[in-house]
Amino acid sequence: MDIKEYIASGIIADYVFGSVSKQEHQEVECMSKIYPEIKAEITLIQEAIENMAINAKEKPSPELKQRVMKAIRATQQVKPNQNIIPLKTTPKKGSTKFYAAASILVLIALGTYTFFLRQDFNKIEFQNKLFVSKNDSLNRQLNQLQLENNYSNELISQLDNSLQFVTNVNTSRIQLSGTANYPDNQAEVYWNQSTSQTLFISKNLPELSINESYQLWVLIDGEPRDMGIIENNEAGDVSMMKTTNKANAFAVTIEPKGGSVVPTLEKLCLIGNV
Repeated sequence: MDIKEYIASGIIADYVFGSVSKQEHQEVECMSKIYPEIKAEITLIQEAIENMAINAKEKPSPELKQRVMKAIRATQQVKPNQNIIPLKTTPKKGSTKFYAAASILVLIALGTYTFFLRQDFNKIEFQNKLFVSKNDSLNRQLNQLQLENNYSNELISQLDNSLQFVTNVNTSRIQLSGTANYPDNQAEVYWNQSTSQTLFISKNLPELSINESYQLWVLIDGEPRDMGIIENNEAGDVSMMKTTNKANAFAVTIEPKGGSVVPTLEKLCLIGNV
C-alpha cells in the first residue's frame, strides 16, 4: 500500500471529523497501529482542529440567553385536556406571546443550523488549508531534490572531467613528498603542459590552524610563482589550481590565512620535481 496516497485520499481527515462509515473507522484505527505515518497524520489533524476550535470558539452573550428564557417563560402553556379553540381571524390577547415565543424558537433553530453550517465550512476551510500546507511542503521537497540533483550532476561532471584530465596522455603526474620538517606529508599534482591545467590531490596533509593555509607554488627556472590556495586538504580531495605552461617543480608551503606573495621557505612542507 502507498501510505502517502492513502493519506492524500482525505480519509484521515474524514476519520477525525467522524464522517466515515464504521468499516472505514475500523480500517483507519487498524492502519494507524501498523503505520506510524498514519498515526502522526491523525495527531496532526486533531491538534489543528483543537487549535482552530480554541481560536474560533464563540459563546452566546448572557443578554441573549436572558431574552430567550424570558420569552419562553412568558409563553402561555396549553394544558393537556384543554379544548381546542377554533382559529379566528382576530387573535386573542395571549396569542401574541405565543407567536413571539415561536419566533424565538425559530431563531434558535436557525442559529443551530447556522452553527452546524459553520462547522461544515470550518471543516472545508481546514481541509483546504491542510491541502495548501501539504502542497507547499511537497514543493519544498521537490525544490530540495532538484537542488540535490543539480549538485550531484555537477559533482559527476567534475569527476568525469577530472578523470579525463588525469588519464590524458599529455598529463604528467608529479609526486610531492614531505620535507625534513614534515616527513609524513604527501600529495600529487597532475599538470598538462598543452592545456596549462593543474590539478592538486591531497593525500596526507595535517589540519592547520584557522590562521594558516596551504599554498601551492610552481618553480620556473628557480623562481617561485603562486598557483593558489589549497582549500581542500583532506585525503582524496581534488582542487583545480591556477594554470601554467612551464614548470620545473611544484612545492607547497604553510602560509598565513589567505596566502602570501612569496613563499615562506621555513615552512616548506611538500616538493616534487616535474
